[in-house]
Amino acid sequence: MKDMDTVGVLPGLGSMENCTPACRSSQKEPCTYLCGMDVLPRTSYSAAVALLCELEDQYHPQERYTLRNPDGQPMPRQGIELVLSRLYNYERGIV
Repeated sequence: MKDMDTVGVLPGLGSMENCTPACRSSQKEPCTYLCGMDVLPRTSYSAAVALLCELEDQYHPQERYTLRNPDGQPMPRQGIELVLSRLYNYERGIV
């Protein structure tokens, strides 16, 4: 899996200055941002997948978008748009 660079500027989207961070009930910084109609990772895609895997372990959704390989490392089961949208919803408290 190829890592996305940390989001600061994305091709075609400009800077993150006009993006809204996701709300989160815990003290952690949100991992996702809403930028227009797109949900973007604030860190690497691998970090977003790892966090979503952790949250799916906690919330037990009917269909998981992540899984753990035999070494215990998290990996995506679905495309980036589904992974980031579910993570965004969890961070906003929409479960």
